[in-house]
Amino acid sequence: MKRKSAERAANTVRPFYLAAMSVLMLFGAVGAAIGGELISAPPVNTIRNGDFSSGTGGWNLYLEGGAAVLEAIGAGQCRIKITRVGIVSWGVQFYQDGISLTMGNTYRLSFDAASAVPRFAEARIQKNAHPYTGYIAEEIWLETEARRFSFEFTMADSSDPAGRFVLNLGVQEANGEKPQPEAHDVTVGNFELLLLEGAEGVFEYEGHKNIPLIHVDQLGYAPNSVKKAILVTEDDTFEVCDAATGEAVFSGEASPLMESASAGEMVRVADFSAINRKGRFIVRNSEGESYPFDIRENLYADAARAVFDMFELQKCGVAADAGVWSHDACHTSEAVIYGTDLTKDVTGGWHDAGDYGRYVVPAAKAVTDLLLAGLLTPDAHPGLMDAVRYKLDWMLKMQDGETGAVYHKVSAASFCGPIMPDEETDTLYLSPISKTATGGFAASLALASRLYRDSDPEYAAALLAAAERAWDWLTDNPFYRSFQNPDGIVTGEYPDIYSRDERLWAACELYSATGKDVYHDYVLQNRAEAGLGWDHMGHYASLAYILLPENAANPEKRAEMAESLLAGCERVMASYSAEPYMVSLGMDYPWGSNMHVANNAVLLLIGNMLKPNPAYVEAAGEHLRYLFGRNALSQSYVTGFGAKPPQHPHHRPSEAAGAPVPGMVVGGPNGQLEDPFVAVWLKDMPPAKCYADTDQSYSTNEVTIYWNSPLYLLLALSGFAR
Repeated sequence: MKRKSAERAANTVRPFYLAAMSVLMLFGAVGAAIGGELISAPPVNTIRNGDFSSGTGGWNLYLEGGAAVLEAIGAGQCRIKITRVGIVSWGVQFYQDGISLTMGNTYRLSFDAASAVPRFAEARIQKNAHPYTGYIAEEIWLETEARRFSFEFTMADSSDPAGRFVLNLGVQEANGEKPQPEAHDVTVGNFELLLLEGAEGVFEYEGHKNIPLIHVDQLGYAPNSVKKAILVTEDDTFEVCDAATGEAVFSGEASPLMESASAGEMVRVADFSAINRKGRFIVRNSEGESYPFDIRENLYADAARAVFDMFELQKCGVAADAGVWSHDACHTSEAVIYGTDLTKDVTGGWHDAGDYGRYVVPAAKAVTDLLLAGLLTPDAHPGLMDAVRYKLDWMLKMQDGETGAVYHKVSAASFCGPIMPDEETDTLYLSPISKTATGGFAASLALASRLYRDSDPEYAAALLAAAERAWDWLTDNPFYRSFQNPDGIVTGEYPDIYSRDERLWAACELYSATGKDVYHDYVLQNRAEAGLGWDHMGHYASLAYILLPENAANPEKRAEMAESLLAGCERVMASYSAEPYMVSLGMDYPWGSNMHVANNAVLLLIGNMLKPNPAYVEAAGEHLRYLFGRNALSQSYVTGFGAKPPQHPHHRPSEAAGAPVPGMVVGGPNGQLEDPFVAVWLKDMPPAKCYADTDQSYSTNEVTIYWNSPLYLLLALSGFAR
């Protein structure tokens, strides 16, 4: 991860993409007088590693039904070894991201190419998001002898600093037919993209401009709560003012400057907890002011309802009457069991994320978070158990009737564009069974069986029987291979090679549901694990064991499980205490960082149940404030809530409707810059600022059911889910 050192005032840090030479004259020549002689600099090649001197670095393959590998072979060349071309032109796509083009400029694209089997291919530079506009698109004929291809073009579309060069090597249509070339090698090399006429622009991401220098929770603060703002100012004084009249109601002095390495800046903490009057306010000083916020009771009630209602809007298989997000019933056909000609009814459930796939591994986390909200708090949504049942019914369908194992996911072969769910009509495929899906299934259904036992004993029995069958498969297959997307399936993979945490969690929940020694013996023989994520689920196991009646638990094992949870709390507190933004991510802002923020806060509240600690409760509240805007970008990360909520989430119904569904938690800053948009726009940004509010940024601005679920659990445990 690249990190930027601390700078004054967050707004001075600007993302940009800048070519090595800011102004290039015709054919890229820039004159310089040296000793009376005019020297011309060569034009700059904006394709990186075009001669493969750094191996295949910077180059990748996208495969949709195709199969191929890359191999640098020297002499400026790369070999693409194709064993299957797929059934679409981009079935094998050789590409490089981050291609910068400026509107009105003229460029020349050149490269060498040959094919062991004469064939058509397509060379493009295109927008790297739907609708994949081709700025240049050329059909080429490849022969066995290498040829040099060269194309000049003028960028007629709006400037794009994050385009993609592609060589489409899937099946290509010729004379109205789509011939399927046999397995063959394509050799390419010496790529150049030269500016012939015009000047390269400097690109700035608009979303990072005009960030306030004072950050607050944009929903606000309860009258008797701790109230803190973050100041990115030299001025160490501040006032809290009535938002309507500007009248100061409180003045104070902020803390000395402290470094936030994750945000790349020096900040102060302003404490105005002494205010308990209700109203609407701002915090200001001589350098800036915050967004407005309220001081009142029940601040998060509307947000909690919207966060919960997201699950209703993610329903699959039924029509939705939801204003601009309305649609007919979707994905009602049976799914093909991958690798067979058999089909299975797996209708129902919730769409997992911004796409329309349904995945068991994250589903287990999502339903468990909601079930825990119902189990641990009296304030959970009254329709919670009915809502969760819709997902559980789908999970039951995902179990293989013969073996008891569970299919990993159901989806189309590839992601669709920004369309409503009923418009995705491609064939659905059940991807193969997996041990992590089976383990999470067994655990979450065993938990659910206890919660439905009183209201619907027959349903509870069906859930428990399915969970026990899944456990039997797990014990019979301890070394079953880890899941990988099968050939031709390119939707979300949710890979996880480590399944011991799911197995331990399943054993704990099954013991709690049945009291059988076979499950308890497994628990006693395995150490406690950590985590509340879809891939690390050990803390769910510890919580399940601790919640057992005292006479059912082994005292030593119970102490071990409690110690694991409390040790996790202390790790969270250590990171939280070191960060003036009062969040516990340190320098590690991974994909879905907002899930980790919510998970860590949930863990602290669970720790407080085990061993009351007011510091845990306060820290959990500060994590909640981060999610609603008190962060380095003054960005609320929940659609529809706060002065600056996400407007363009990577969520197909929102994109298709032209408006974001409210109550969705976006992924948040991702310091690894794992999509092409942020890789260009936010290069060298400190990790806490690696977020872009655009539907192109799937690694920072997508939504998922298992990012909403821990926020709902956090709100419920905090007493805000009324």
